[in-house]
Amino acid sequence: NTFFSNTLNLDLAHFSKDGTAELMSRFTHDMNALSSGMKTLLGKMVREPLKAIFCFAGACVINWRLTLLSIIVAPVAGWSIIHIARIMKRTSRRSMESMSRIYKILEETFSGIKTVKSFTMESHEQKRFQKEAHRFRHHAMKIAKLEALSSPLTEFMGMGIIAVALLSGAYLVLGNNEGTHLFGMRMSEYPLDAASLVTLYALLAGISDPARKLADVYGVIQRGVAACDRIFDRLNRESKIVDRTNPVPLPRPLSDIEFHQVN
Repeated sequence: NTFFSNTLNLDLAHFSKDGTAELMSRFTHDMNALSSGMKTLLGKMVREPLKAIFCFAGACVINWRLTLLSIIVAPVAGWSIIHIARIMKRTSRRSMESMSRIYKILEETFSGIKTVKSFTMESHEQKRFQKEAHRFRHHAMKIAKLEALSSPLTEFMGMGIIAVALLSGAYLVLGNNEGTHLFGMRMSEYPLDAASLVTLYALLAGISDPARKLADVYGVIQRGVAACDRIFDRLNRESKIVDRTNPVPLPRPLSDIEFHQVN
């Protein structure tokens, strides 16, 4: 509603510059992507990190040294996911721009269908549409590949955390030592028992599970961010024609209009 109200108050130059198709694309395709991103952000993006934080805190209570050692693979996977997110946001923006051009082609072709038919330009318009549709498909496939790549990265991080904890914990509990040192480093103040170690495994699994779920929705969030940039780019514009603070009302009815010194 705010977007529509703000657009109505813009001067005509904005409409002439961007065209109706660009506006329609932002009102439909971009707004839908923003809506999906908001629902995901206020859902899993709030719930899952809280679960991971509580599980991490619980694991640290049992053995904070072993917990920190177990998440050593997390920074590598986290950096990779952030790098993918940047590419995805850029690609999503290009995809939305491509969809705007598709809207423009549709509007021009169907509104001027009499001209298209008169000059037998059907094949030309078809080539225009196919070219832009191919470009849109290219961006969509790139987004799909990035989304497919983020899931294995989080799986790798989760399995890495469990594997490091499993091997280190098993060595501390089952190894022929006092149960407090690993490769000369102190891992705990007192020997770990099997029950504490199993609880630690469960809590570490509780950290990796939310990360895996977040990977599935990361693409939705990035598309929402790209859509938000495009929508607020339009929403923050102001009309170049501004009414005066104290305008003088014209008398009604007007008897005549005179122009003086008009060149």
